[in-house]
Amino acid sequence: MIDIQSIKLLMAGRAGVYGLLADIFTAPADMEDIYNLCKYLYDLTESVEVIDENEEILQGFKGLALWYENAQKAEKSWVETKLKEEFISVFKNPAGSIGIIFPNTENIDEVYSEYGYKAEFKSGGLNEMLSFLSYMAVETAKQNNIEEISKYVKAQLIFLDTFLMPYISGFCEALYEEVPNYGIFQYIAVILHGFLMLDEPTLKYF
Repeated sequence: MIDIQSIKLLMAGRAGVYGLLADIFTAPADMEDIYNLCKYLYDLTESVEVIDENEEILQGFKGLALWYENAQKAEKSWVETKLKEEFISVFKNPAGSIGIIFPNTENIDEVYSEYGYKAEFKSGGLNEMLSFLSYMAVETAKQNNIEEISKYVKAQLIFLDTFLMPYISGFCEALYEEVPNYGIFQYIAVILHGFLMLDEPTLKYF
């Protein structure tokens, strides 16, 4: 069993990743927000250690880094046009074929309420689920005994296995195919899939 302090550090890291992914799947207000988000993702490639442990995540971050380096060489107006096209292709129809709104989430609000989470977005939305996992990681890090930590970890594992894991591979594959070639969401799809495939068995360790 990992010591409590190590668990707290792990949960803090998980909270950051899930929070970032939630932001990505919440359509930014304007193109400057999108551009800044892409820059943040590029900067992150230099600082995220976990990517070295998972080839899929590593390839996703390398792709984002290459995308941003190429974007720096192009006219900003051209880059913003391409970004706008891509974000429209992802967010134009949230209940569409790539499934930003996930299936079988009828009872999800009860789970949110049970743990004191106040939903901000659409019920059943991917961004809301990722935001909840970030919140739960923070709440887990606040606990000071193994019993409570185990309770919160188990709740996250059940949440993942109920609402996300049965659908995430199909979603990420559809997302990868839906967006324009070499778009940022192709790489984000790879990162999202890789992180969830890494995170779920990690939680089982507890």
